[in-house]
Amino acid sequence: MRWRGGVYAVFLATAVMALSAAVPGGLAHAGSRVPGNDSVIGATQSTPGEPGLLKPDSQPDAQGQGEAPDFVERHCTVTSVHDGDSMRVRCPGFRDTLRIRLHQIDAPELDQVHGTRSREFLRSICPVGATAIVRDYGADDYNRRLGRVYCNGIDANAAMVESGAAWVYTYHATDPQLYQLQEQAQTL
Repeated sequence: MRWRGGVYAVFLATAVMALSAAVPGGLAHAGSRVPGNDSVIGATQSTPGEPGLLKPDSQPDAQGQGEAPDFVERHCTVTSVHDGDSMRVRCPGFRDTLRIRLHQIDAPELDQVHGTRSREFLRSICPVGATAIVRDYGADDYNRRLGRVYCNGIDANAAMVESGAAWVYTYHATDPQLYQLQEQAQTL
């Protein structure tokens, strides 16, 4: 038995060394995406100052002293809108649809007052079949992708707050523009 354990240990050490050599940056970066080496088809990794990834009228989130935070930009197709702050999209490189939770905003649930109105407004911005550009900021506790979503050139997150169909999720919000839009909506 000791001999088998020794062979297994040698095999494991060899496999770890081979994996370390194969992964850019070694095993410390095996779970993170490396700019310019994104393994998801149809996605690009943002880097501060990289042209073309931020919409001309958008402001980067206010974390990292004005630098744009890390996100993966995905070009997807809307498959369904569940409520005013969540939808499903189909993205190249993924077998299943992705559940998207609109980042930094919150909307009423369907069984709450104005829940259906909020969902219908999001559906009007991002109808089924529309192309959605999703800035994917990672997963939440429910394994939904947190995203800033653009459909037909409209920032859906901002439009939901501006219309009063959603509000700023203050616990997670870092974009001062969303707070300004919320204040404007409250004065109408």
